Amino acid sequence: MQKKFLISLNLVLICLHLGVIYLWIADWETLETVFGRIIWIGSIVGGLFVFLFSRKRYNHEELNTMMIAFCSTLVVIFLVILSFLIEIIVNSMP
Repeated sequence: MQKKFLISLNLVLICLHLGVIYLWIADWETLETVFGRIIWIGSIVGGLFVFLFSRKRYNHEELNTMMIAFCSTLVVIFLVILSFLIEIIVNSMP
């Protein structure tokens, strides 16, 4: 039961991460709102929670989907860092 729940949650998180990546590319202004930042933070915390919780419970064969979620979480974290760097660089220009 818990395994199916974690896999379902994992798939939802991956879809959420793909949505964040799409918005980052297509409509970045949406991610600058309060709602966008809540989505970003929630997806990162959720992805890390699922990975850390599942890492201790399952063997290596079942971790494949969990590793995909972890990698997509790392991509979203990278996009957050890159966005802040872009914002700092743009604001420092005259």
